Amino acid sequence: VNKARRTDRLQGLVLGHAGHPADDPRTGSLAIVTAAESSWVWPQWPDGRILKWREAVSGPAWPPTRQGTSHSGPVGVEADIPAGGKVTVPFILTWHFPNFEHWRQSEDGTTPRWANWYATQWADAWAVARHGARHLDRLTAETQQFHDTLFASTLPTVALDAISSQLSILRTNTCLRLTDAVPYTHLRAHETVLN
Repeated sequence: VNKARRTDRLQGLVLGHAGHPADDPRTGSLAIVTAAESSWVWPQWPDGRILKWREAVSGPAWPPTRQGTSHSGPVGVEADIPAGGKVTVPFILTWHFPNFEHWRQSEDGTTPRWANWYATQWADAWAVARHGARHLDRLTAETQQFHDTLFASTLPTVALDAISSQLSILRTNTCLRLTDAVPYTHLRAHETVLN
C-alpha cells in the first residue's frame, strides 16, 4: 500500500503492506521523505515504468497525475541549478519493521518472534522520518564527529579499515536491541566452536 503523506514541512511516500498480523515480520513500512519546498510524490508508477518515465518527464504537465498499479513510486524535487553550481536536496530514507523472527525454529517447531526496541519509540517509518528531520543537524554532526574521531585515532590502518567496514553489523540481525533496551548479539562462529 503506497501513500503520499505531508506533515509539518515534510512530504514523502510511505510504502507498506496490508494484510499481515501485527506480530508478523512482514508487517512494516518504508518512507522516503524530503523537506524541500518544491517536492512532489507519485505514489505508484504506471506499467512500463521506464517508458512512462521518459514520456512523463518530456510531457507538458509535471508531476504526472495518472496513477499506476506498481508497488513503487518516486519522490522528486524540482530545483534550479545554475551552470557550474550545485544544490543540496536532503532526502530521508527510513524503515520500521517492528518484528524480528528468530533464524532457527524451537524444538516444538515454532519460530520465536521478538519486537525491536524502536517499535516502542515510533509507530511507523513516517514517525521515524519526522524524528530524523527534527534532529537532522544533530544526527549529522554526531555522525561526522564519530567518523572524525575514529579516523583521527592512533589505531593502525588495518584496524581502522576492519572497524569502519564492519560497523553496519551493529544494525543487522547479528546485533539486536529488543524492547527491554538490552542489546543482544548472535555470532555463529562462537556457536560453531561450542558445538
